[in-house]
Amino acid sequence: MRRILALALSVAVLMPNALLLPFPAAIRASGRLVTQVQEAAQEQPVFSLEDLAITDATSSSSPALGLEDLKITAPPAVPPAGPLNTIYSDDVTVTGPTTIENCETVTYTIVIVNNDTVTTTGVLITSTMPGDFSPSQRTFTVGDIAPGETITREAVFTAGCDAVSGQNVVTITQDGGPTIGPIYTDFAVSPGAITLVKEPSVVEANVGEVVTWTVYVENTGYGTVSNVVVTDVLGSGLSFVGGQLTAAYPSIAAGDVETFTVAAEVVACSGLDNYVEATWGCGARTCQTQTAQASVDLRVREPLLDYTPPDISVDYCTGQATYQMPITNTGEGTAYSPALEVDFSPLIVTSSSATYSGGAFHLPDIPAGGSHVLTFTLSLPTDPCGTAGSSGNLLYRPTYYDECGNIFYPPV
Repeated sequence: MRRILALALSVAVLMPNALLLPFPAAIRASGRLVTQVQEAAQEQPVFSLEDLAITDATSSSSPALGLEDLKITAPPAVPPAGPLNTIYSDDVTVTGPTTIENCETVTYTIVIVNNDTVTTTGVLITSTMPGDFSPSQRTFTVGDIAPGETITREAVFTAGCDAVSGQNVVTITQDGGPTIGPIYTDFAVSPGAITLVKEPSVVEANVGEVVTWTVYVENTGYGTVSNVVVTDVLGSGLSFVGGQLTAAYPSIAAGDVETFTVAAEVVACSGLDNYVEATWGCGARTCQTQTAQASVDLRVREPLLDYTPPDISVDYCTGQATYQMPITNTGEGTAYSPALEVDFSPLIVTSSSATYSGGAFHLPDIPAGGSHVLTFTLSLPTDPCGTAGSSGNLLYRPTYYDECGNIFYPPV
């Protein structure tokens, strides 16, 4: 029976310019293998396949085998040492905006196609923005991309208050291959800005009058402003009567103007400044604050009391006399807390239409154009006989206040 052996064969294989022979393990371990191969190549004759004698090394009595008994098989295929890079720069596209505004959320779309026949492994994408974008970088761990597969990733960023023009930068790494990129996408930031005006800046008014202002909020920048909030603060001498004190606008486009009015009554002579503030920003972050101011130029209406004192003469027989003295306000404003000081001594004021104390008549307020008739009775002392007859001049000293509390001392 003939045996086909695939193991333990003593076979010499001829190669061009080289003879490869099996050597015992002792020779291989001695380090003389190379020398002996060289010597063997010089001493041994050249053989062909027909000269090979193939024997069964497991049996000394086995007959010689022929070439037909030799079975030669190829070794199994060895897989590649590592993954192959199959993504190239031409297989990547990045798209995104070329113009960006403050507070705007933008998206850059990255598309990768594997046009090869081998799976790409370890794919990692980074997309980076310049200063004051949130976040500053997005990272996508893709992993494997099969042959013919297309993957899409979206890098989303939000421009802050101080975002500047620049480039979105995308890089892609993969196992066994060079980095793809950087891939640049240029963009320009159009910054927003507001201007705040309140008109009229100065308005003339009297106490008690109502004044009206108009507030203008204009976007004088190149891009939209967002989250605009306007707050008007009245001074302590102003009382809100109409319009609005606050306003909010989700956005104002470049070149647009928003307006509202504020109406207030002048209730005092001070605290007549009016402040307005406007802000805009990204979410809770304020990008810009603007202020404006307006005020009231108060016109004080001055009172002026006019009167003519009566001649005073008391008869001894009657012992008293009653007099009237009209007091008229010929000025433009009310006379507040008027008083008329006069010393009638030794006569006694026994009755009066106004309170008499401290040597003065205390009159009610007299409006502009109004009047008050002061009526009073003068009496002689209890023992008029002991009062020497006398004559002379009485000195009347008026005092009163205007609407702002300024005291007036008109001529006596």
